Amino acid sequence: MFGHQVRCLSTKPLFAAAGKKVSQKPGYLKNNGPAPPKKGNSNAMTQNWKRVIATSKFNSNAESVSLPKLDLDNIKDEVVTYTDKQYNFLRRLGSFKMDQFHELFQRPIVLTTKRITERFLQELESSTTKRFIITGEPGVGKSTLLAQVHVHALKKGAIVLEFPYPELFTSGRNDFFYDGTKYIQPTYLKILLTKLRDANDRSILASLKLKNSYRFPVVSGRDGVVTHTAKLDAGTSTLLQLVSVNTESKSRGKLFAAVFTELVSQNYVPVYFTVDNFSRISSSPYTYYKNAINQYVHLLQFQVAKTIFNLVGGKVQAQHKDSCVIVANSGVDRVTRTLNVATEKDEEEVSYMLPQHYDPLIANYLQQGGITEFRVPKLNKTELGTLLQFYSKSKILRETYSSQKSMDQIVDEQYFISGNGNPRELLKSITLNPK
Repeated sequence: MFGHQVRCLSTKPLFAAAGKKVSQKPGYLKNNGPAPPKKGNSNAMTQNWKRVIATSKFNSNAESVSLPKLDLDNIKDEVVTYTDKQYNFLRRLGSFKMDQFHELFQRPIVLTTKRITERFLQELESSTTKRFIITGEPGVGKSTLLAQVHVHALKKGAIVLEFPYPELFTSGRNDFFYDGTKYIQPTYLKILLTKLRDANDRSILASLKLKNSYRFPVVSGRDGVVTHTAKLDAGTSTLLQLVSVNTESKSRGKLFAAVFTELVSQNYVPVYFTVDNFSRISSSPYTYYKNAINQYVHLLQFQVAKTIFNLVGGKVQAQHKDSCVIVANSGVDRVTRTLNVATEKDEEEVSYMLPQHYDPLIANYLQQGGITEFRVPKLNKTELGTLLQFYSKSKILRETYSSQKSMDQIVDEQYFISGNGNPRELLKSITLNPK
C-alpha cells in the first residue's frame, strides 16, 4: 500500500509537467529571434477524444444510403461518395481529417458543385503558373476541395507528393539534426517517403528511370545496422527503387533530395505537390526548435520547409507542364500580414512589424511565385438544401424536427444557424444540438 502511494505521488507531477504549457515568453530577444507563436489547444483529453471518434468505426452503424460515385468529368451539384480506388488513395495520402464527421456515414461523402469544384479545376487546368493557395473561413471545405484535387490527380495518372502535418516543422517535437547547411528531420522524411511510395501507383513509380546515379547505405533490423550499399544507376534503376531504399537516419536528407530532384526533373508524369494547413508554417516563421547556441531556428533553415517554399515561390519548377503546387490554409491559425501582403490584398506599411506578425522572407517567396488565391465560398441555400436532403435520408436529422417543418423551413433555419452556409457549422448544429 505504502509503495503504491509513493508511486502515485511520484508520477503525478510527471504527468502534470508533460501536459503543462510553457509559461515563459522570451518575446523578441536580441540575436535570438522572436518567440514562436503560441501553440494551439494541446489538451490531451481533447486530442484523444477526436482520435477515438475517428478510429472506433462508428460509421459501421450509419444508415446505408445509395449515392453516385465521384466523377470529375461530369460534375453536378450533388452529394457523392468515392470509388474504392479513390477512397484507398485518399486514405493512404491522409486526405481525410479527424474533425470532418466522416464517422456519420458508411463511407466519406462530399458535395460537389459547379460553382466551387468545377470552377477550381478549370482554373487549375488553364493556369500558366499552376500554383494555388486555397483559402476560406474555418469549416468551409478547404481540405475537402484539396481531397477532390487529389482525386483529379489520380484520374490524370499523376504522382501526388502530399506534405503531411506541417506543424511538425514548428512544434519542436520531432527529431532533427544539422548537416552543416540545413536542418534535417529524419523521422518525418521516413513518413513522407513511405507515404509517397504506398499511396501512388507503383507501376507509375517503376516506369520512371532515374536521371542520376546514387549510392545509399542500407540498414536492417531495429538496431539500424548498415548491411550493404544500395547502388542505383541512371537509366536502369527506377524511382520506385529509389523511394524504397531503407537508409540510415543521417542519410535520409540526401535520399529525400534525390527523390525530389528526380520528381521535378522528369517530364513523363505530372506531379502534384500539395500541403494542407499551409498557414501553420506561413504564419509561423520561427519554430520551437533551437540550435546549438539556444536560438530559435527559422523555418526556412529546415530542408522540407525550404523545399515547400521553393515550390510555392517558383524557385524550383517541375518539368512536366501539368505539374502543380496547391496549398490550403487552415482557418484556425492566427491571421498575419504575411499572406495578405504576398497575395497583394494588403498594401499597408509592414516594415515596422515584428516577424511573428509579418515575415518578409516568406512573403517574398510567395510574391515571386505569383501564387493564385482561390477562396472557397460558403454554400448557398440551394447547395445547403441538397446537403440537408441527404442528411434527412441518412437519418441524421431528427425525425421529430423534420416532421414538424417543411424542407424549405429547415433550409432557412439551418442556413442561419450555420453562419450563412458553413458546412462544418451545419453538421455541428445538427449532430451536437441536444434539443
